[in-house]
Amino acid sequence: ARAGDPAAGRADALRARRWFVANDDLVGLGAAEVALAAIALTEADTATARAHLEAVVSALGNLGSSHQEAWTLTALATISAEQEEAVAARRWLRLARRQFELLGVDAGCRRCDELELTKELQSGV
Repeated sequence: ARAGDPAAGRADALRARRWFVANDDLVGLGAAEVALAAIALTEADTATARAHLEAVVSALGNLGSSHQEAWTLTALATISAEQEEAVAARRWLRLARRQFELLGVDAGCRRCDELELTKELQSGV
């Protein structure tokens, strides 16, 4: 959040998002949404962060596999697990793992392994 100033960071990210939408740049739009999610998380606003991350998945979903989408899916899995939403967390994690495997991203696959072993996912329904 721009040098400790969430409001300024949000304003910058919203301005960037408008530009990316106007110029039909879905990858840039995804980056702006990730920035907005990060700002929301610094303010402990998980619901808003989740909405921004879901917007990334929506924007990038039709572009094929990408690192940005895979890591975003991992972040959604993490948030869901932390909110004790094990079913949703496992769904996001399954999608993330598929992306990482298609892309050959070993670090992403390892992160999925780590998340699957968390107590939230081991004990959740």
